[in-house]
Amino acid sequence: LGTTWGPNPLNRQYFAKQPLTIEEARSSGFEPISTGCEGKFLGQRFIQNKDIGLILIYDS
Repeated sequence: LGTTWGPNPLNRQYFAKQPLTIEEARSSGFEPISTGCEGKFLGQRFIQNKDIGLILIYDS
């Protein structure tokens, strides 16, 4: 999984790799902002440094 960040989103150098699992997210400094897969919007959500510009969502 990669997100783009830079003036030219088509340039490969601007892709930032993101963690693929909950364990990788936690070890990369992401913190949970939801309690789990409940309610209308399913998935466990994680953010890093309180920045809501990127929210990772895991389904289990």
